[in-house]
Amino acid sequence: MTSKILKGLALSVLLASCSADENVGLAKGVGDNAGNAVYMGNKNASGVISVLASDTEGATFSVTPRLAVATDKDVQVTVEVDAATLAAYNKANNLNVTAISPDDVVFTAEDGSQSKGKVTATIKAGEVLAVVPGKLVSLDTEKYPYGGRYAIPVKITHVGSGMKLLSSPTSTIISLDRKIKTSVLHVKNNTGDHGYSML
Repeated sequence: MTSKILKGLALSVLLASCSADENVGLAKGVGDNAGNAVYMGNKNASGVISVLASDTEGATFSVTPRLAVATDKDVQVTVEVDAATLAAYNKANNLNVTAISPDDVVFTAEDGSQSKGKVTATIKAGEVLAVVPGKLVSLDTEKYPYGGRYAIPVKITHVGSGMKLLSSPTSTIISLDRKIKTSVLHVKNNTGDHGYSML
């Protein structure tokens, strides 16, 4: 009973505005089920997470589209790299962060298949979220030179099974903290106690 009450309260908070107008607080043209909705599950209110990124090895991350309440059927959710999401974030926060190209981001589907920039995941019946793994292939220094700030904006662009998509949050921004290469000076003693040469 307590569990049902808590679930009901959670749904009420997420969809409170729907009681007056079911389209308020919902993305336009997506779904027709007013009793449930999909949104992007984020660890914080900003929707921004930071990951370390290497020039050659790239970075790994994951995003988690969620349902307000578990349903008895599978729900397909499409996520993709969306530069417009980062542009809006830059404008709202007076920033100048560059979006990573969709061609440099690989998502992995449930069956292990991989696709660049976009993937459809499934929130399985009885569950409330899907974990979508992603990888930045590399942070090529010619394409993404040092001195710039870079991020991967990932947005929910489609939901299936007649579910609605909340207008917010619908995205996660993966901020890339670049690993800086450092040079180490090795010194070798070649001539006794006081003579050294640099390698």
